[in-house]
Amino acid sequence: MKKIILILFFLLIQNISFGQKAISGIYTNSKNDRGFESDIFSFKKDGTFKYAFFTCTGFGFGIGNYEITKQDSLKLNFKNIDVIDKQDELIFEYNPSDSLKINIKSVEAETNEKLPYVQLEFKKTNSSFSTDYEGIGHLKHLKIKENVDLEINAIGFGRSNISIPNSVTSITGVIKIYPSLWTYQSTDKKTFKVVSLLKSQFTLNRYKNHSIKYVKLSSKKMNDFIKYKVGEKFYKSYYKNLIND
Repeated sequence: MKKIILILFFLLIQNISFGQKAISGIYTNSKNDRGFESDIFSFKKDGTFKYAFFTCTGFGFGIGNYEITKQDSLKLNFKNIDVIDKQDELIFEYNPSDSLKINIKSVEAETNEKLPYVQLEFKKTNSSFSTDYEGIGHLKHLKIKENVDLEINAIGFGRSNISIPNSVTSITGVIKIYPSLWTYQSTDKKTFKVVSLLKSQFTLNRYKNHSIKYVKLSSKKMNDFIKYKVGEKFYKSYYKNLIND
């Protein structure tokens, strides 16, 4: 009889729903679940969250509202946010000409130090050029008949674009290169199946047939972890004021 009661008890526990239960605190992947990707959740009891995601190619950030549905899923609804106010120092000229001249210098946005060997490519064309060791780049190109984007790419940094109207005949100045940092916007949504939800940890099905455990950590450990992932410089510039309240 005791065995039957015990079995029924465990069956009851397994069928309890996590729906409408709130999470609070800061969580990250357990050591066994860290790989090329890792993330941090910062949950508030009022249903808001902050989210940081790290990969070997860059890092992302988002804020919004969360809920645990009756179907035992963690649903993240993101809000629009701008992390970087990109400010290039470029001068566009529109003098009559049959060519487009570009004279620019590429610098690291944080330090304003020269950034060599930055690749610049006109989308939808076969034209490209790069800056030299001093970060200086020159190009003379036949005037483009339509508006075009100039894609900027530097190893270890994020890609960016400069829109060039077809009436532009000269571009001079400084292009600032920013880290590979992106933000989640209101059109982005994430939903994960909740496998277990305890006081100091929870487990999610992040991918098909693959569960990841998240463990609670302190604010200090969170900041140390982010510094390790993005570096002291990027942490001070972008993450410090975003992830902390």
